[in-house]
Amino acid sequence: MSNNELEVMAQKNEQKKVTIEQLIAKAKKMKETQTQEVYFKSLDATLTIKKVDEAVILRGLDRIGNGEDMAAFMDVAKELIYNSCDILRNKELQETFECVEPYDIVEKVLTMSERTDLYAKILAFNGFDESDIGSIIKNA
Repeated sequence: MSNNELEVMAQKNEQKKVTIEQLIAKAKKMKETQTQEVYFKSLDATLTIKKVDEAVILRGLDRIGNGEDMAAFMDVAKELIYNSCDILRNKELQETFECVEPYDIVEKVLTMSERTDLYAKILAFNGFDESDIGSIIKNA
């Protein structure tokens, strides 16, 4: 083994192990950060997004598949936004905008560009790495 390899192994052995206290602190912080405000110029206001169930995100990513269908990507984005923004689930709002399906409110309120940006922000807020998000959107 080279000195470099021994040094790397020594560094790995010196890394701290996680403690119960650290995990409890992380759990408390996660509970405190369940919502985030996102500003939209077209609305001149913010929308509150919330964290969504991981299964919702994963089912959406499965539907996007290899990313060759932009319409499928926009449908997935619309559904994720709908599930993340409680205000968009308001029945009166949906009736006022004459939505056929509840998810339609997302298209009525936000531009395509805003939906794409918000989709990325929701993924990031739910723990996705920036490079993963870029790959998802680029491949759509």
